[in-house]
Amino acid sequence: ATSDAISGDIEKSTELKGLISDIETRLSTFGQEAARIEQRIAHHEETIETASNVIAIAFPDTVATEQHLVKRLSNLALRISTINEILPRIDIAARNASLQVSLSDVENRKLNDKEAERKLSLAEQKESDCKKLYDAVKKAANDAFNQRLDRVLPLITELYSRLRPHPNFQKIDYKIRGELRGLLSFSVGENINPQFIYSSGQRRATGLAFLVSVNLSMAWSRWSSLLLDDPVQHIDDFRSVHLAELLGQLIREKRQIICAVEDSALADLLCRKMPIMKIGGAKRVTLGVNEIGQIEAVRKQDLFPMPKNVLQSEEPDIAV
Repeated sequence: ATSDAISGDIEKSTELKGLISDIETRLSTFGQEAARIEQRIAHHEETIETASNVIAIAFPDTVATEQHLVKRLSNLALRISTINEILPRIDIAARNASLQVSLSDVENRKLNDKEAERKLSLAEQKESDCKKLYDAVKKAANDAFNQRLDRVLPLITELYSRLRPHPNFQKIDYKIRGELRGLLSFSVGENINPQFIYSSGQRRATGLAFLVSVNLSMAWSRWSSLLLDDPVQHIDDFRSVHLAELLGQLIREKRQIICAVEDSALADLLCRKMPIMKIGGAKRVTLGVNEIGQIEAVRKQDLFPMPKNVLQSEEPDIAV
């Protein structure tokens, strides 16, 4: 739009210059015409003077009046000629002032164009810098994601082998799909997706191994507790024992385990399998519904550690 306005001003300036040239041509023509008129006036003045002389000789009483009239007519003619010369000059001066204003406006618009181009170049540079920064951040995020997976994968493999979701597939692997957004998928055996061949309980055990490994690999977290809400749902007794042994190992590593289950027999199994170091170190809480329909703890029971030397009558000399 600014370029169009500048082009329009340039066209106006060209038109003004053409008008000025035309006016100058007309002034030259008017000057020539004025010279011819002056010659005619001089001829007429000579004629008038001759006539005046004749009149003065013939009519002596009217000489003063005629000369006075001739002078006045001459003065008026001179003033008319002067006015005719001044009027075009005044018009040219006004047009010159308008032309100067237009030229000044054109220069200002050119300066504004240069400033706009500078700002556009700066904006394009900023856009390029932002794209580079976005690509660098995306690359750093992908690298961090891959590094975290590399750190978590050995733990996933270990926990997967401990829980034993499937008797034939003892190892699990992973791969990342997608370029814009990485998607993690697991595979067992000969690149088989466990989602299509595992039962609901086996898939739950596999997911539990992944979640527990992610929890254990968070080095930045100082919270050494693990909360499980019915983790053994759809899992058979054999894998429930494996889960209990895994949780027991986590307790030995100074981690707190809070586990909620529905089956009381399963709760007894977990209580027996958990290593209790001291009295008050573990507790079993039974939830129930009170008279007004609210959930509350109906029973709290401290778990005791297993007595030492339960199969011996006295302290042995060697360690057991």
